[in-house]
Formats: sequence, structure tokens, C-alpha cells
Amino acid sequence: VLITIAALGTIASRFIEPLTPADTTRQPPNPLRETVGNLKLLFDNRPLFRAAIGEAFFWFLASMATSAITLMGNEVLGLSQIKTGMLAIALVLGVGTGSVLAGLMSGGKVELGLVPLGGTLIALGALALYWFTADVDPTNPATQLAAVWPAAGSLVVLGLGAGFFIVPLVAFQQDRSQRKTRGRILAAANFVSFSMMIVSAVMFY
Repeated sequence: VLITIAALGTIASRFIEPLTPADTTRQPPNPLRETVGNLKLLFDNRPLFRAAIGEAFFWFLASMATSAITLMGNEVLGLSQIKTGMLAIALVLGVGTGSVLAGLMSGGKVELGLVPLGGTLIALGALALYWFTADVDPTNPATQLAAVWPAAGSLVVLGLGAGFFIVPLVAFQQDRSQRKTRGRILAAANFVSFSMMIVSAVMFY
């Protein structure tokens, strides 16, 4: 399955129209020096830097939540690996729906006002998830079964908030960065985000 998906992706990439580089004077970069330069460029633009920190915080929580969902499904709810995957699907369903709604509610512009709404929904979804699973007895299948659907619903709400939270932040970075430096800004933001995901994994384990 994975090989088929990879092959289809490779074929689809052939139909992407080549674009002219925004900065044709740039030479092949030194990875370390380029990363440091990109981070400095991002830090010097405080609005974009704050948006990047918000995005990094989101991916920190998302990475930790993914690991926690697997652990919760197996050890608390007593679900098999496949059924635990259904909880992840509930989260992804929420994220997808929230992302689409965020785009529609933005009305063709960057709407940072959706970020607090997303944060609130994330908090409510997380609290609901804790509420529905806190009293589950891992030795009692009845309590485990009763908590599965409420847990899935809580994850949908959490994912819905995640969509509202992340979409405006990413759109803001793309909209407010200059075309000539946009790639460097996004590269620096991604570096910060993935660094926080690594920190999340270390903290979780």
C-alpha cells in the first residue's frame, strides 16, 4: 500500500508546473549557515515570529496528543491497535472539518480572531476527554466500552479547534512574508515546529 501511494505521488508530482525562483541570485546553501540565517530573519520580524511560535506550540501539543491517544486506547480503553486507530480518525476528521470551516469563515482574508476560538475548543475537547476517561476501570470492559464514543466525540471537538487554531497562523505567515524571503521564513518556521515535536517526543517518553 505504501509503495503504491509513493508511486502515485511521484506520478502526480510530474504534473506540477515549474516555477521561477523568487530570488534567482541565491547559490546552493550551506545547511547550517542557511538555517541560522533563516531563524534570524524570522526572529527579526516579530509578528511572523509570534505566529511561528504559535504554530510550533500547536505541533508540540499535536505530537504529544498523538502518542497519548495510542496509549489511552490500548491501556485505558482496552482497544486493539486497529480500533485505537479509529480514535485517531476521529481527531483527523475534526481537524479536517475545522480547517475547512476556518477557510470559509475567514472570508478570503487572514482571520487571526479564529485562533482564540480554536484554543478554547482545544481546551474544551481535552477537558471532555479527561472527564469521560478519568473513571474508566481498565479491568472492567463495561466502563471501557461506555467511554469509547464520548472519547471519540471529544477528539472531534479537539480536532475542530486545532483546525481553527493552525490555519490562520499558517496563512498569516504566508500572507505577511515578502515573496523574496517567503521560502526562508516558512523554512525557519518549520524548523522551529519540528524541533518542538522532537522535544514533545522526549518529554512524553
